[in-house]
Amino acid sequence: MMHFSITLMTLISLLAPILATLINPNKSTLYPYYVKLAIIYALITSTLSMMFFILTGQESMISNWHWMTIQTIKLSLS
Repeated sequence: MMHFSITLMTLISLLAPILATLINPNKSTLYPYYVKLAIIYALITSTLSMMFFILTGQESMISNWHWMTIQTIKLSLS
């Protein structure tokens, strides 16, 4: 659950400048600073999320999904 909240924080910080332009279409002179700051925040939170995945061993998980079987041919995705 912790990984989901950090990922959500990353997405919200990236959406903030986009939503700000929709609310106030007249861009201020500080808009590039807000975008740069949002990208920095998103990088920091996504790095934290990545470190949690690496430290818990989630990056080495292998998933296999059986897609479909056509007569004797078995199609699967890894």
